[in-house]
Amino acid sequence: MKKLFQLALTLFTASFIIGLPAFSYPDVTPDYWAAPQIKELTEKGVIVGYPDGTFKPDANVSRAEFASMAIKALGQEHTTIAQPVNFNDIEPGFWAYDSIQKALYFDLISCPPEGEAFRPDDTVTRGESISVAVNALTTEQISNIKAKEVLSKKYADTDEVPEKFLIPAGKAEILNMLVTIPSSDKAKIDAERPATRAEVAGILYNMMEQAKLNPNAKLAEAMRKKTGEGYVIESAFVQGSIGTIPAGALVPVKLGNYISTQTSKAGEIYSASAPENYITKDKFILV
Repeated sequence: MKKLFQLALTLFTASFIIGLPAFSYPDVTPDYWAAPQIKELTEKGVIVGYPDGTFKPDANVSRAEFASMAIKALGQEHTTIAQPVNFNDIEPGFWAYDSIQKALYFDLISCPPEGEAFRPDDTVTRGESISVAVNALTTEQISNIKAKEVLSKKYADTDEVPEKFLIPAGKAEILNMLVTIPSSDKAKIDAERPATRAEVAGILYNMMEQAKLNPNAKLAEAMRKKTGEGYVIESAFVQGSIGTIPAGALVPVKLGNYISTQTSKAGEIYSASAPENYITKDKFILV
């Protein structure tokens, strides 16, 4: 029975590993400047490649795509919004409608006047993407003067940054979140330039990591540890919004189909599910 239980756990783990997107983009080499961030976000399902298997790191991202990516990076894709905002260019059936509404709810983007256009198919600019990343966080307030002081030390185009992006850019720089493509020249913020997919990956990764520590008020509430009943994993723990089940922990699983030594073949994939919540000894829900 013990061996069967361990086999079931192995298959359960394998099904999760097999289900993860493979990181094998032919146009993103291991030494590419944003390769680690692209790999991490691909594995988490935040970003995906194209049907031909490429990532196209220099391609642009639409405002709707960025809203969807940001919500996934923050783990809030299952949040329910009670009072959506109406736009004159987005209907409830639009593919990114829910993500855009969630981005508004979590204060990632400013709520425009009722009925104003969202422009979902416009490319997201670097300034817009940086602002969203900073809006996801609880940060110290800074002035325009402070922002310029911080930015001018490193960026050649500080004086060209539109005022609405100045403070977000300053905060991003203070938090080491202001992503720029490596260059031999003095770096530029390029606030109004469309962001590339590689830059978006870097910005979202930084946002995701910072939000684990200092999320804004609405995100903090959504990420707050939840308690419940279930199977207790004695060695598991929760820190902030992150739950950890140590390697080697044994957990009960429910196989989706039967295992038979007479019919099973090498390499066959089995699916499994958790029959109940996995919780810490303090009853914080892990899965």
